[in-house]
Amino acid sequence: MRARACAAANLQRAFDGLASKLESTYERPAPSVADRRKQDEEALIAFANFLEQTAPGRLIHIGDRLAMLAQALRDTNKGRRPPMFVPTPPLANRADPGMIWIARVPVTRAIETLCGGDYSRERAAEWAVQEYPDLKRLITESGSTRSKSVEKAIVSWCNDFARGDVKNAEAAELYAIGMGKLKAWAPNRDDDQREREARRHLEKALYLCAEIAALKSAPKRSR
Repeated sequence: MRARACAAANLQRAFDGLASKLESTYERPAPSVADRRKQDEEALIAFANFLEQTAPGRLIHIGDRLAMLAQALRDTNKGRRPPMFVPTPPLANRADPGMIWIARVPVTRAIETLCGGDYSRERAAEWAVQEYPDLKRLITESGSTRSKSVEKAIVSWCNDFARGDVKNAEAAELYAIGMGKLKAWAPNRDDDQREREARRHLEKALYLCAEIAALKSAPKRSR
C-alpha cells in the first residue's frame, strides 16, 4: 500500500509539473507563427519529459517521437525544412484542408449537444449562425448551395460526420471521441446546460478559425 501511495504521489507531482508548464507556455497569445511554433515546441518537450518520468517502458518511445517533433519545429524556426514537414504529393481530389475539418468538429459537437433537447439539427444550426455569424469562415466551397447558406453547410457537416463520410481521419476520430463524451455527459441535462456547452464548442471552433487564418496570413520566406 505504501509503495502504491508513493507511486500515486509521484504521478501527481509529475502531472502538476506538466500542467504548470503548459499554463505558463500558453498563458499569452503568440504574436507570430514563429512564436506559436516556439510554444508548441516547449509543450511537446514538456509532454516528452512527463512520459519519461511516468510512462511504462513500452510507451517511452512516444516521448522520443514528441522530442523529435519539437526539434523539427525548432529547425523550422531557424529556416530549415525538416523532412517530416515536406508535403506529400497532393491527391487528385478537392477535399477541404484537414485543419478546416478539425475546426468543424466542435461545430458539429455544438449542434448535436443542442439536438438532445428541443432542437432539430436545422434549428440548432440557425441558432448557432445567429449567435456566431463568423462560422461562415469555415465554408470553403464556392458556387454550391451550401456556400450560400451557412446553416445548410453546418447541417451537411453533421450529416457527413454521422454517416462516416468525412475522409479526414483525424477529424473523424475527434468526432467519434466527442460523441462518446456527449453520450456520457448528456443524460438529465437541461436546455440551459446544453446551450452553455454548445457555446463552449462554438467558441472553440472560432478560436481554431483564428489560428488557421493566422497561419494563412503568415509572410512566406523568400527563397
